[in-house]
Amino acid sequence: MTAERPDQFVAVICGALYKAHQSHQQRHDEYKKLLQKGQNPSPDLLKTDTSAEIIYENVKYSFTYNFFFLFLSFIDFNFSFSQNSKIQGKNN
Repeated sequence: MTAERPDQFVAVICGALYKAHQSHQQRHDEYKKLLQKGQNPSPDLLKTDTSAEIIYENVKYSFTYNFFFLFLSFIDFNFSFSQNSKIQGKNN
């Protein structure tokens, strides 16, 4: 028994959310680590937007991810389609 592949659009949205959320989480963790060491973190670590690309089934998707408030985000794909999202995750 093999699992059915997800719809292409669903796979791309999930991949974009994962990639963007991981980027945001890494910056957040690095910022906290530097503060705990008593160092002055770079303002770049406070960025709330990320631009990236995903290639899925030989189609390149560019997206911009904007993090707003408590896991509320906005994703803009290929600068032509936008999708609002709410991500559930750990609250730091």
